[in-house]
Amino acid sequence: GLGSTLQTTEMQMQRLNDVRCYEVDRLNFPTEEEEAQQSYPRDRLSGDLRMEDISFGYSPLEKPLISDFNLHARPGEWIAIVGASGSGKSTIAKVITGLYEEWGGILSFDGVSRRKLPRKVILSSLAAVDQDIFLISGTVAENISLFDNTVRRSEIVQAAKDACIHDDIMKLSGGYEALVSEGGLNFSGGQRQRLEIARALALNPSILILDEATSALDPITEKIVLENIRHRGCTCIIVAHRLSTIRDCDEIIVLSNGKIVERGVHREMMKHDGPYRHLIEEREQEDMEIVEQ
Repeated sequence: GLGSTLQTTEMQMQRLNDVRCYEVDRLNFPTEEEEAQQSYPRDRLSGDLRMEDISFGYSPLEKPLISDFNLHARPGEWIAIVGASGSGKSTIAKVITGLYEEWGGILSFDGVSRRKLPRKVILSSLAAVDQDIFLISGTVAENISLFDNTVRRSEIVQAAKDACIHDDIMKLSGGYEALVSEGGLNFSGGQRQRLEIARALALNPSILILDEATSALDPITEKIVLENIRHRGCTCIIVAHRLSTIRDCDEIIVLSNGKIVERGVHREMMKHDGPYRHLIEEREQEDMEIVEQ
């Protein structure tokens, strides 16, 4: 039946893999990772990110969801990606982090294609926070460091301070050694989100992706957290709904149906009747309706 066929195929693939590994070992070829290490000798990325003519879709039978997407973030720059729901903003974020693999185009860090970079360099330089909060049973410190013993306690504490969660942690019995329940159910939504941000900052990333990462925070806390992140000097790609989060970015990219329809800075784009101003006016209207309710 199908089960046994799959099992046989799996065994054959494993056998093929064993043979291939043996041949590589026997001939003493460098692994792909070793070759990448030679092509990029540094331990960390500087924060330069470039996307050229990127396309992506979920099904090869359908037209791509993202097409002709271009972006260049220099070290320390903040770029916002905005658009209506379903425009492809979060998809772009996932392509940058490597969760989705682009169909076409070039994604490069420091001028080197991602495929040619050592995995450990990317993992030590790139961090992301989205709305899917992932907390595990363990101590607060373990959740922030993700059980990485190379992360120093001082880095954990500074990350928590920058994420505005340090004071909350110190009120717990045990402080940083207090236990987090599975899923972080003993913390509020805002606290969980700030713990996630602290985890990303503990890595001291050179590139940070924030995908609606401050949606559960009140505007005042959000402002402080974003200012703290700015002081760290990392490149930041931000997908956000709130105007306050995006207006000070070095560039704002407006997406519609997976295509860039406008790009620029807040002040200039608000001067003319374009997609960005329409989006902002719609959101201001939504906010007014919420207040009236």
